[in-house]
Amino acid sequence: MATKPTSYPAATGEAAKTVAEHAGERDLVFWGAWRGWIALEEKGVQYQYKEVNPYNKPAELFEINPKGLVPILQNTTTKEITADSLAILKYLEEAYPSPSLLPSSTADKAIAEHWLSHINTILIPFFFRLMQAQPSNAPQLAKALEGFTTALALVSAARKEG
Repeated sequence: MATKPTSYPAATGEAAKTVAEHAGERDLVFWGAWRGWIALEEKGVQYQYKEVNPYNKPAELFEINPKGLVPILQNTTTKEITADSLAILKYLEEAYPSPSLLPSSTADKAIAEHWLSHINTILIPFFFRLMQAQPSNAPQLAKALEGFTTALALVSAARKEG
């Protein structure tokens, strides 16, 4: 039986710099997960970032969301709480329309939606399988790594094509 991890790695490199830049109090508080974090950075919105260790969640998180799930975007001025990454993206797009997260033309939006679907339905599941694979289970680890690198290669190839 696998034991529950007790440690959670802190952000490093460029991510650590971004975390440090957003440590101070702001009207918007973002309780971490990658989609919302990327959108906040792309839009240049001022926010406070709160890292959440999934193995040791702070009591404050449960006060905001009794389930203790992230991501959460908390507006401390209006007291609005938005949970779920897609709802947060929609909130940010409507509250801060510029710059837009999606292209303006219908055709380019369709292409973006195609790749968002690929990332959500193929790349991310393989990423989580890779993260959860046990080093002692070499076949599981190899299969997860192969699926992830194949899905990522498709995204990389599409970026090169424009």
